[in-house]
Amino acid sequence: MSNTHSVLLRVRYRIYKLSAKLMKFYIARKPTFESRSLILELASIRFSYQSRTFLNNLFKEI
Repeated sequence: MSNTHSVLLRVRYRIYKLSAKLMKFYIARKPTFESRSLILELASIRFSYQSRTFLNNLFKEI
C-alpha cells in the first residue's frame, strides 16, 4: 500500500470517527430511524477499517 493511500485512509477514518461522535449527540437529543442507521453504518465502516489494518499488519509480519 502506498504512503499516500495510507494517509488518505487515516484521514477518512478520522472523519468517520468524528461523524460518529457528532451523531451520538444528535441521537441523544432526537433519536430517529435515519440517525440510528447512520451510526450503525459508521460503526461497520470503522470495524472494516480496523479489520483491514489488522490483516495488513499481520501479513507484513509473515
